[in-house]
Amino acid sequence: MTHKAKSPEAYRVILQQDATEPVNQLFGPVTPEALLEVSVKLLVDHAIDVYASDANHGGGVHYDSKVAERALTSVKELRSGTALQMRGGIEQLIAQGTDPLKVYCEGAHAHGIDYMVRLRMNDLHDTVGFSLNIDKPPQTPKINAPEPYYHTSQWRRDNPGLLMGDPHDDTPLGMCEHYQRAAPNYAFGQVRQYMMAIAEELVNHCDLDVLELDFIRAPFFFTRPERYAQRHVMTEVVRRIAGFCADAGDRRGRPVYLSARVPDSIEMSVRTGLDVERWITDGLLDMVTISGGYNPFSTPWRDIVSVAESAGIPALACLNHGMFDKDRERIRAAAQRAYDQGASGIKLWNFFYCLDYYHAPEQNPLDLGFTAEIADPEKLKELAKTYGAADSKDPRDFVWSIYDHVTAPGQIPLTVGHALDDIGHCIEFEIADDPAACADDKGWRLELEIVDVGPEDLLVFAWNTEPIQRDASAWRGRLNNDRHHFEFALPMNACRKGVNQLEIKLVERDARLDPFVTVLEAQVHLPGRSDGR
Repeated sequence: MTHKAKSPEAYRVILQQDATEPVNQLFGPVTPEALLEVSVKLLVDHAIDVYASDANHGGGVHYDSKVAERALTSVKELRSGTALQMRGGIEQLIAQGTDPLKVYCEGAHAHGIDYMVRLRMNDLHDTVGFSLNIDKPPQTPKINAPEPYYHTSQWRRDNPGLLMGDPHDDTPLGMCEHYQRAAPNYAFGQVRQYMMAIAEELVNHCDLDVLELDFIRAPFFFTRPERYAQRHVMTEVVRRIAGFCADAGDRRGRPVYLSARVPDSIEMSVRTGLDVERWITDGLLDMVTISGGYNPFSTPWRDIVSVAESAGIPALACLNHGMFDKDRERIRAAAQRAYDQGASGIKLWNFFYCLDYYHAPEQNPLDLGFTAEIADPEKLKELAKTYGAADSKDPRDFVWSIYDHVTAPGQIPLTVGHALDDIGHCIEFEIADDPAACADDKGWRLELEIVDVGPEDLLVFAWNTEPIQRDASAWRGRLNNDRHHFEFALPMNACRKGVNQLEIKLVERDARLDPFVTVLEAQVHLPGRSDGR
């Protein structure tokens, strides 16, 4: 029986999983039945509308392609047992007349779940192989094995002239430029033709419901000076892929929806060479996913949501597993903030690590039960939450340098200097809940962790200009590395829905110390039910 898909407007929760993760978990013979046991069937009892798989990762694809290089097939000597399992597992499925994407698609539909295939438009995992010399035999004992995706693809080795630079060049550069020079350049027709051929193949490969173009992994498409000028080129790529989706939908008698995962704002997108507003207003997209989820407490969801609303398409907010440290209350707060700014649903990125098989028995700190909480915006309002101050991403960092230019800015760590001029430092919390809904005896609470406070230092705090004092009854211990815990009961008459401002002044400082302290963590706890029932 033909699967009856939902419309994108009905999607509340989408769960993404790398297509080869379930293959690798089997670590042995792979059959379609066994693969479904460690993938789709684990989602059936949870509030997940769409299961999303990556079609490609690094330099290779994860299905039986006739136009693209399959992952690891050009590697003569693999560097880990997982890499061998990954390549062998896909080969076993193909020999059985199927592949991972087909298995997931048919399995999801059999259980009433829509299926999305995600095409990474410029994944750079395999460029790490250049710096690690992964294709050369190791000379020392292995401490750990590199990811299978780090193996450099044959396509990248065969087409150095289509990259933005020389990945073997050892000229010192910032990390952002280091990654960019190994990225394929969409200014060249050969690059565009290759990626469009994959997209055209995918919409006809299996009975997928949505094709998503992922412009976050990784957001390098044109050289830095040309990004704005080349935006028209990428618009035409999206336009042609939208045509592939429309043609495939006409052939099978039901739509293939097109989505795109894009940077945090319209401006960031344009500066990256992506005219997202044009894609939406020209009707090229059926839905849009906002952000890589790297700063869920500062992403201006409303910026793209407002454009999508005007065009009549849904916009989903992406939340990233790595930003929450298994904290259920922080996930609730991030989802509430996104809904409050008009997001129609939540895209869960890398939350497949919440599946039990990534943890020892009885040791999973966050299972997928929380999806029922974030799938219902009204019930979500009643639950306890923790709003955090947005983290700052260091553009010199190995990972964050890739996403710094497409991620909303953060606030902490924050240097608080000796306020000899009586000027304070401010942290803003954008809170989507109404303080009037909180009981008087269970108000909002502020927690801070501050490094290098001296014994005689005097710190002065104000919440929305109202002076506040440390809670004398709260724990006043000192954490390791001279991290000090500060806790406050906030005056409810000074709290508001929307932006709340914390001001910190270092009024007195021992002259024998550096003239500053650093705020490492800042969060506001809101009372409410602790469970999702």
